[in-house]
Amino acid sequence: MQSAVTFKQDELQQSLVAAYSEIQILRSTVSAMRDELERARAAEQQKVQQTAHASQDEILQLRETISAMREELEKARFGEQTKIQGAVAEKHEELVNMRTTVQALREKMEQQRVAADDAAQLLRAATADEVRQLHLTIQELRGRLEKQHA
Repeated sequence: MQSAVTFKQDELQQSLVAAYSEIQILRSTVSAMRDELERARAAEQQKVQQTAHASQDEILQLRETISAMREELEKARFGEQTKIQGAVAEKHEELVNMRTTVQALREKMEQQRVAADDAAQLLRAATADEVRQLHLTIQELRGRLEKQHA
C-alpha cells in the first residue's frame, strides 16, 4: 500500500513537475509573445510615425509648390496686364496722332480750298477785266473804222 501511495506520490510529483514545466514553457511563450507583440507594436508605431512624417513632408512640399505656382501665376497675370495696358496706351496714342493728322489735313484742305476759291475769284475778276478791256478796244476800233468809212 505504501508502494501504491509512493507510486501515487511519484506520479503526483511527476505530474506537478510536468505541470510546473508546462507552466514555465507557457510563461516563456507568453513572455516571448508579449515581447514579439511589443516589437510589432513598436514597429507599427514607427511605421505610422514614418508615414505621418512622410505625409507631412509631402504636404509641406505640395504647399510650397502651390505657393510658388501662385506667385508665378500672379507674375504672369501682372505681365499680361502690363502688356495689355501698354498696348492700349500705344493704340490710344496712335489714335490721338491719327486724329491730329486728320484735323491737320482737314485744315490744309480748307486752306487749299480757300486759296483755290481766291485764285478762281481773282481769275474771274482778271478775265472780266480783260473782257471789259477787250470790249472797250472793240468799241474804239469800231469807232475808228466808222470814222474811216464815214
